[in-house]
Amino acid sequence: MSTFLLAGTVGTFFAGFLADHLGRRSVVVGSLLVSLAAAWLSLSARGPLAWAGIAVLGAALHALMPVSIVIAQELAPRHAGLAAGMMMGLAFGLGGLCTPLTGLLADTYGLSTALTSFYPIVGLALLLFLLLPVPAGASAEAGLEAGTRVRGRLT
Repeated sequence: MSTFLLAGTVGTFFAGFLADHLGRRSVVVGSLLVSLAAAWLSLSARGPLAWAGIAVLGAALHALMPVSIVIAQELAPRHAGLAAGMMMGLAFGLGGLCTPLTGLLADTYGLSTALTSFYPIVGLALLLFLLLPVPAGASAEAGLEAGTRVRGRLT
C-alpha cells in the first residue's frame, strides 16, 4: 500500500505537468490505459516487476484526480467549486462503497478474481470519459482552452 500511495503522490505532480504539455484529455486516456497494463503486471508478475506494476498503477490512478477536477470545472465553468466537490466526493464515496464489495468478492471468489474486476471498471470509465463533450473553446487533441499560455507560448 505504501508503494502504491507514494507513487500516487508522484503521479499527481506529474499529471499537471503532462496535462500542460500533452493536454488534459490525453492524460486521462493515457492514465486509464497505463493503469490497465500496470494492473495486469502487478497481478501476473512476481518480485520487483510486481512492485513496479503496483507503483505505476498508483501513479496512473492518482494522476487522474487533479486533471479530472479541472476538466469538470471546464464543463461547468459557472459552478467550478461544485464541480470540484462532486468529483472529489464521488471519487472518495465510490471508493468507500466499493472497498467492502471488493472484499466480499475476494472472500467469495478469491483475491485474483476480485482484483481482476478492476479491468471492466476501468474500461467503462474510459468509455464514459470519451463520451464527455469537449469544453467550449478547447482543442479536442490537446484538451487545452484556446488562448491558454503554456510555458510562455500561446496555444
